Amino acid sequence: MLNGEGRDDREKIHSLITAMSEHEKDLLKKRQTQADLHTTFSHHLALSLMLLDTLALAAIATMLRRMPVLDRIVTVCAWSKTVKSGGK
Repeated sequence: MLNGEGRDDREKIHSLITAMSEHEKDLLKKRQTQADLHTTFSHHLALSLMLLDTLALAAIATMLRRMPVLDRIVTVCAWSKTVKSGGK
């Protein structure tokens, strides 16, 4: 190496290492972009599902309020021991 005999080999190895490093950086950038896209999709999906759950819960609550079965439910207050049936 000191007298120049291995200089070409050293340059080849150095350029190969540089090319490999650049290739790894490109792969990392692509993987990070894909991970960001998956994260964004997951967040949008979660928000959409929460919205659908909220709408479904509101629909169920509305249907339960309109059902005449609720008039037949008897509730007893644990504190005052009063009984409520049919809104009375």
